[in-house]
Amino acid sequence: MIKPGYPGFSLSKIYHVLFDFFFDDPMNSSNLSKTRQLKQFYQDYIQAFATASIPAVTKCYQLPCVLSTPDKVILLNNVDAFEQEFSAIFSLLAEHKITAFKASNGSYQEVNDTLTIVKLDWRFYDDANNLFSEFSAIYHLSYVQEVFRIINVISHDSCQIADLTHALSLSANE
Repeated sequence: MIKPGYPGFSLSKIYHVLFDFFFDDPMNSSNLSKTRQLKQFYQDYIQAFATASIPAVTKCYQLPCVLSTPDKVILLNNVDAFEQEFSAIFSLLAEHKITAFKASNGSYQEVNDTLTIVKLDWRFYDDANNLFSEFSAIYHLSYVQEVFRIINVISHDSCQIADLTHALSLSANE
């Protein structure tokens, strides 16, 4: 199992931080429910990733979906392709002894009622607490029948992606 957060953080502390993950700016009451859904979506996504649960991660994506990195672009058309790709991702993390990760510097922007863009910076640490990987990811999320699903992820070096319109707080102190 991969533990989210900086090495030494407890899981309960991380999940408390993630509960307060979204949004710094006040939301009007009509957006409150959607905001809570987005918070819960990312809590579920991070928990699924932390436990390397392919079924739980699958629930966070709409198929087909696209995963883009500087090295490749992958169109995942069905559950078999999705499970194969995420099995490879989780195997790579295990092979490199990744035991912790942290999502930070989040921001979001609603494009319209059915499309939201979220940006997160990620850091992955190995079992010796060394930084293994650092990158930013832009997530395009559909919002259909009051459910968020990732339809596209674009990952690049952290310095390449500007923040979006609204800040996302990852700190319990904010």
